[in-house]
Amino acid sequence: MKKLNASGFAHQVLILALVVVAVIGGIGSYIYLRKSSAAVSPAAVCGSGYSIVKSSSTGRSILYVLKNAGAKKFCVINLATGTAYGTSKPMLAVGFLQNKTTGIQKNYAQNNGTFKYYAGPVYVSYNGYSSSKWFMGAKGDMYISNFNYRSSINYVSW
Repeated sequence: MKKLNASGFAHQVLILALVVVAVIGGIGSYIYLRKSSAAVSPAAVCGSGYSIVKSSSTGRSILYVLKNAGAKKFCVINLATGTAYGTSKPMLAVGFLQNKTTGIQKNYAQNNGTFKYYAGPVYVSYNGYSSSKWFMGAKGDMYISNFNYRSSINYVSW
């Protein structure tokens, strides 16, 4: 077996280090690309304890209403889909409580702006409101090439 001198040993350690860095860097890039291209989960965006109770599709976006019974809150997300996903466009997500008799809205919350993936989350508390008198409503808008994709969800109860 051939003995390595100090410079030969250093050279082999350097090569091994470069291989390790290349492998780790490649894995890191793969993980980053997988995360950035993965579809957004509405439940993950809203947070722990939220589950989807209703949705409405426009063909370019899906408006989701999620509920957390323990926190007595709704969460609204307007998620871009298809070719609209990942491109900047004006979007809106709105949530509110509405009185079934008078039409008065309470706890109105909105998120609007230019987004690549989704508008929201917006949170609406129903704590202290009776579902016999109130319902939860949601609206979503997305504008692409001067066309408005609008969706709405009404009569979500708790």
